[in-house]
Amino acid sequence: MYWAASGDELWVADSPLQLIALGCDGTLDMEALSVFLRIGFFLGDRTPFLGIRTLLPGSTLRWADGKVTCEGSELPAISASDCSDDELVDSYIDLFRESVSLRLPVGSEPFVPISGGRDSRMILLELLRQHGKGLRACTIVKGGVTSSPDSVIAGRVCAALDVPLVTIEGRQSFHDSMIRKNMITGLNSLEHTWIVPLWDAMATRATEVYDGFGAGVMSRSDLIEPNSIMLLKQRDWQEWSRVLANACATPSEEELGLLEFDGDLSPLLSDSWVDHLAEHVEPLIQMPNPIAEFSLRHWGGRSIVQSPLAMSRSVDRVHIPLADRQLMALMRGVPVERLIGNDLQTKALERISGDLSAIPFDNQLSTSTVRRRSSLVRSIGNRFKRSRFTRGSRWGLSSVGRGRRPGWMLIQLVQYLRLLELVRDQANANELIKSYGPGSRSESKARASLLWRQWQG
Repeated sequence: MYWAASGDELWVADSPLQLIALGCDGTLDMEALSVFLRIGFFLGDRTPFLGIRTLLPGSTLRWADGKVTCEGSELPAISASDCSDDELVDSYIDLFRESVSLRLPVGSEPFVPISGGRDSRMILLELLRQHGKGLRACTIVKGGVTSSPDSVIAGRVCAALDVPLVTIEGRQSFHDSMIRKNMITGLNSLEHTWIVPLWDAMATRATEVYDGFGAGVMSRSDLIEPNSIMLLKQRDWQEWSRVLANACATPSEEELGLLEFDGDLSPLLSDSWVDHLAEHVEPLIQMPNPIAEFSLRHWGGRSIVQSPLAMSRSVDRVHIPLADRQLMALMRGVPVERLIGNDLQTKALERISGDLSAIPFDNQLSTSTVRRRSSLVRSIGNRFKRSRFTRGSRWGLSSVGRGRRPGWMLIQLVQYLRLLELVRDQANANELIKSYGPGSRSESKARASLLWRQWQG
């Protein structure tokens, strides 16, 4: 939920774009956007718009005597665990199984989207143990089941478990998928373009879906390593911010250097974003696992959650068993130093997997097994360089030298920024929501596409 206050009015909606369409102020939050450019999501309750805030989980919004206050979104304090690794793994398995038992399917043939990662495999295994047959798995493919590690591994897992695997064609219009992702998520995340076909498929095929939520980052991430932890505890924000940015699915600093903004937008590329980041991370340092806290509250709570939220708009029940409060409390209490090279979730999964443990995860699969599709990325990058889409706006790219092409994430970022400029206008926001937002009507897409092309030119 999102809210905005103006004079004697309080506005609440399930998307910041709905608030813009209703007439709320579309002034950009430059501080929040400067962080978004580097890490691909917003911190705390911030959004792209200065006057619009997110209503965080557990919050209470009060409007009294013409004043609006928002309170109570903090997670409860947690103490450091002194349990042994074996005890922690046992507790992880027990709490996860209890979480699944509280979220067993109530309909027929629920879907479990499965990738090459740990979260979806763990959910599928436990649902089979508690619920039995009648499950369906699904995975995204682009031209064939060998097109990505996810689809290769999903096929192996489902064959071993005798679970029907539904393949979802991932070859949609790159342009339309980016726009629709941004409209559906309310411009709150740079990620998720690739998963739009899954959202579409679940909207027409599913009444019940189980989502993994990327919960593995609570015990396994590029930030759980000695240098990152040292920089964080030393409060070396400049260096830790670089480590964080490098770990995120965002353009590199070199690619960001290709961006050119008008004068009033130039602060977006300054180092001032580091101070804003520090404000949100500083309160977490005294907690047992500050990196897990950051991942849960900000990356998970503001970016990754957009996928199950997108599905919940059209699917009756979307379950996230790995985000169970007690399970998260267990992982929040594990001192971060104990997790260096010691992934408790993987240990728990290996313990319950049996023979399935021989099937690798996506980061362990030999690249020779997967047909690479880099030519597609190169093709999109070259077309993007030549298009008017990169010129004629306050958000654009400077000239790109011979042999240099914008990377995948930079293309998405520039498209995001130019769409952001467009939706600040109330009439444009209304038209684009009708065409590309949740429950959009296909017949109106032609009008929005024309509007988009006219604006580009």
